[in-house]
Amino acid sequence: MQNMRLTIKEAVLRVSMSLRGRLKRAFRQAVSGQDASGGKRVIYLGGADQAVKGTLEHLYGKKIERVIITYENIKHMYNHHGKRVERELGRGQIPVTEEIVALIPDVLDKPDSVEGGKQTSGYDTINVSKEYSDGTVHLVMAIVGESTIRAHTLWVWNAERTKNEASGDFKTVSGPRQLRTSKSDPTSGVPASSGRP
Repeated sequence: MQNMRLTIKEAVLRVSMSLRGRLKRAFRQAVSGQDASGGKRVIYLGGADQAVKGTLEHLYGKKIERVIITYENIKHMYNHHGKRVERELGRGQIPVTEEIVALIPDVLDKPDSVEGGKQTSGYDTINVSKEYSDGTVHLVMAIVGESTIRAHTLWVWNAERTKNEASGDFKTVSGPRQLRTSKSDPTSGVPASSGRP
């Protein structure tokens, strides 16, 4: 799907400034509890990539036209994969930040991999991932609706930092270069033995 790896800076520029701004504001509001809509507000992320559409039609027989995220999903991402920084580092994952959330449209627009996921709350899901030039991998799990997919959660890791797995010293690592460990994320069951689910 994607031959040349983008840098994160290049990927950020692929997402419109207004959409990045809405996602970053939504992240700040969701984590601070300032969202008065109860998490129901929706942000339209764009149309679905052809690879995503094809996979969804093949796996679930559904024709997907739009991609969305809600404030509640952003809050979930932060609460489960960003709020407890040391826990995420201990799992070998990069804690979710507003900058990471702002990259979701790029991951979903031009992914490296699209695979069926496990059922979540009775809904079918897909896992969409993209690796950037520094080795950072973003995996977005999306819930599949009738004509819409909704970004539900995400995980981020960096396979270049294998020395941290061997030493088990994740607390000394900072920034976007982390190694995903061989443990599964207990909230998702996503395995990580090879650095990719």
